[in-house]
Amino acid sequence: MGYYSYQYYQQEQEEHRIINTKYIPPPHEWESETSVNEQLNKWDFYLESYPMVFDGWDLKAVSFSRGLAKLTYMRNEMLTASSFGKKAFAYFNVHPVFDKSGNKATLSLLLPADKDVDNKETLLPGQDAEIIFYSYFQRIGVNHIELKKVDVKLPREPVSDNPDVIYKWGKVTWKKYMWTLTVGVPPSVMLYGLKQLPGLRISKIRTEDIDRSTWKLEGEFYANEK
Repeated sequence: MGYYSYQYYQQEQEEHRIINTKYIPPPHEWESETSVNEQLNKWDFYLESYPMVFDGWDLKAVSFSRGLAKLTYMRNEMLTASSFGKKAFAYFNVHPVFDKSGNKATLSLLLPADKDVDNKETLLPGQDAEIIFYSYFQRIGVNHIELKKVDVKLPREPVSDNPDVIYKWGKVTWKKYMWTLTVGVPPSVMLYGLKQLPGLRISKIRTEDIDRSTWKLEGEFYANEK
């Protein structure tokens, strides 16, 4: 094949790809993520099920993320790490990880995956969503809130059953934020007024000292571009 023939062939192939490209709606990730209300209820349920004191060790720190809970127990009485490790494995079905001192043990517990989540909702206009988000927390006295816009990342396009058709994602019409804040009350109390805010999701909560009830919260917030 000569140079000009090759160029003509390449042009034909490109035109063929353009003609056979089908644009499909991009997936809305918030639709497959549990709502704030449901997520907090699940985490509260699991937290209530964990012993505050286990074999003489006190529950000190807790974190929840999607599909995972981490519990940190501190030695209180003069009981051996070996004893705690054996009983913890029998109770939680996971081996604890001890720090170098042997006085702190962390358990990583897998949580059941959410099934058949379908949270379709109409997102708020971008400007209104930000105002509502900030005004709620300012109204209840929380000022140190971080809301950062991030890029929307899409998965690979699905492969068409028709070899002559190429799928491409259509236009992304929403924007995504990551938010973090620290509060001095249980998360379920702090977010009570935001449970039904369209586009709000919570991905992680943690406390370094469960007795003080100071929690750091993280999540996503989705809003329309306009």
